[in-house]
Amino acid sequence: MISKNMLTELIGKDKTMSYSTTKATVHSEIGKHKSSAKDEKIKKVAKDFESLLIGEIFKVMRKSIHKTELTKGGFGEDIFESMLDGEMSKNLAQRDMLGISKMLEKELLGKANNTIQKSRNSILPAIGRITSKFGMREHPITHKLSHHDGVDIALKEGTPIKASLGGKVVFSGKQNGYGNVIIVKNGEYEMVYAHCSKLLFNKGDNVKKGEKIALSGNTGRSTGPHLHFEVRHKGKAIDPFSLF
Repeated sequence: MISKNMLTELIGKDKTMSYSTTKATVHSEIGKHKSSAKDEKIKKVAKDFESLLIGEIFKVMRKSIHKTELTKGGFGEDIFESMLDGEMSKNLAQRDMLGISKMLEKELLGKANNTIQKSRNSILPAIGRITSKFGMREHPITHKLSHHDGVDIALKEGTPIKASLGGKVVFSGKQNGYGNVIIVKNGEYEMVYAHCSKLLFNKGDNVKKGEKIALSGNTGRSTGPHLHFEVRHKGKAIDPFSLF
């Protein structure tokens, strides 16, 4: 059975809260502690939430059921119904009969365990004027409409480039278009620092957040000294500014 403390944590004192409101409350509560959350605890919260929801459904349904002589009135009725509903709710939740716990578990685990939490502590690799944002744009060289997978920051050549996040260097060298590029991997994320004049770390090295990893330059397909900063999540480019 779900404890009183867990009940308060999940839905507070108002048992009439809607599913969406209750979900938001759980989400908020987990968010406060997700830096130290464990997978099993989150799974338990998700299961307890589904059990609670099923229990509330049983209460509504029970109001329309005719009372039998065995449980009609008195203190015994409350105990019997509470025990029955509680065990049935727990059993159905464990079997994921409604699918709610899996959905909630996936959402909460994703937010608690992936590197988004670390990414929110990201720092900009350099301070400068943003000359091109993430998204569709007219390419400065081909003048054709194409997707820009990162952001361009105008910098004087030789400006220090700092690691936005710590991690392991998975590439350091030349790539077509990118010129001198260094790629740092952190969990499911890769940070790409391109068009550099000098790379200060090699493949396999570990770097710390804020550590100088390269110097800005004008290598590769470039129209002037700048940093092309790109962030990839599971291999797909995302807007770098979503991390800050």
